[in-house]
Amino acid sequence: MQCKGYWDETRKLKRIESGKVAIPVAFENETEFENLELIITEALNSRQLTEITEFKIDNVLLPPSKKSQIQTPHDKLLKALAEMLRVNKIEFTDELKKDVPGHWEVHGDLVLFPEKIFQCQIWKKLEPDIWRDIAAVFDCKKVAQKSVVSRDGFRTPQVTLLYGDNGWIHQVDNGLRIAKFNCEEEIVVDLYAGIGYFTIPYLVHAQAKYVHACEWNPDAVCPTGIAERVNLGLIPSSEPGWRVACAALNPVKGGILHIHNNVTSGQEYFNTGNSELNQGGIFNSLFNTLNKSCYSKHESDELLVDSAVCNGNKCLNYKEVGTRIHKNKWTTNILHIEHVKSYAPHIDHLVLDLECHPDR
Repeated sequence: MQCKGYWDETRKLKRIESGKVAIPVAFENETEFENLELIITEALNSRQLTEITEFKIDNVLLPPSKKSQIQTPHDKLLKALAEMLRVNKIEFTDELKKDVPGHWEVHGDLVLFPEKIFQCQIWKKLEPDIWRDIAAVFDCKKVAQKSVVSRDGFRTPQVTLLYGDNGWIHQVDNGLRIAKFNCEEEIVVDLYAGIGYFTIPYLVHAQAKYVHACEWNPDAVCPTGIAERVNLGLIPSSEPGWRVACAALNPVKGGILHIHNNVTSGQEYFNTGNSELNQGGIFNSLFNTLNKSCYSKHESDELLVDSAVCNGNKCLNYKEVGTRIHKNKWTTNILHIEHVKSYAPHIDHLVLDLECHPDR
């Protein structure tokens, strides 16, 4: 019945008498109802359910199922909008329903909707009450909507506050990989620190001894020769900070570089059936991106990244670390590549964890 689409999931099964159970069915028209007995018979025969000796179609009032009583946030949103439109004697047309968002983000007491929704002029006529009711649906005090991210170097977000006194929120985020690092007694340099998205977890959770938070600014000063760990959290490419990051490493002990970069990769790279990304094209995509960026912008004797593949083990050779910055030879070793998220089809944000230390 379920496979054929006749199972009514809005109702519960009910035992009506000894050995008999009422099964809820649904049909769309009289023709389906008339053919229901034949359909059930064919279904039973095809599955050889010989233990079912008889059945009949009857009109029995069955209690609602638990599933039918669960309202998703989207259901609640549609219900609230439908009620507001009804009060204002406006029909909830298919066009308006298509203009309602199917996804959103909740940050603290603010619900953030994507762009290109609530575009119909009718919504404008219902302001500000519509945003107040929507805020109530999500138990929030503020409603905002995204716009296109600015194409300045800082990817400045464009957000319009639709309801609420201000856009300030209190957000708790403990899901970062950094929070699991053990950075005790380590000095960390966080390039492109911004509001401290990585800086604070390094201090609070990873227990770093000291973090130098450097902003993306021509007047910013980055310390040199002191770091056991450098975070390069800039996308689509952190390449402008590679040289600075290498100079920041401790010249005696070396350290780890966390290199963020967006890469173009094919979907076939992820069809391995597991979560390991240490095989195939996803690695090559990152290396090609890093190397192409370097080779296109530097003279051949000033390469920051070398394209060498060492005995089948893919590795990046930071020549600049040894030959031009620290004046000695260094060894590099790839510890891990983290797939952070996909921004668009075939555009992936990766982080390369690269261990660098001077030869002893």
